[in-house]
Amino acid sequence: MSTLNRCDFIGRIGSDPLCEVVGNSEVARFSLAIETHYNDRDGHKRKHTEWVDCIAWNKMAKVVKKFVRKGAKVYLSGRLETSRWIDNTGTKRRKTNVVTGYLIFLEGAGARRGKRGEAQEEIGSEEQDAAAEDESPPF
Repeated sequence: MSTLNRCDFIGRIGSDPLCEVVGNSEVARFSLAIETHYNDRDGHKRKHTEWVDCIAWNKMAKVVKKFVRKGAKVYLSGRLETSRWIDNTGTKRRKTNVVTGYLIFLEGAGARRGKRGEAQEEIGSEEQDAAAEDESPPF
């Protein structure tokens, strides 16, 4: 049986990305706010915001660094990845991030000025490069 590790979100970027180089790789870290609206027991409308930590590597990190800004509404697709380590006090720690695989700007200046298409093209190029290297059928 196959497995699936995929997350899809529509939300707003919570902070400008923090970009750095780790070894030979570029990395961008940012948060995504996802709102859920519901009615409580008394019928009052409520809103809950879930914050998701996201990470982007290499080509995707370059796209994030260039286009992603706080408040931008995006569709993000990625996969969960959990890091585990032992801190200085000997406590076991873990942190789960969404590794960004695909990003579309849904509104705002980036979407209106064509940056959405540029970002989609560059984001999709990683997958296309990998597919070009493996010319065998996908089944």
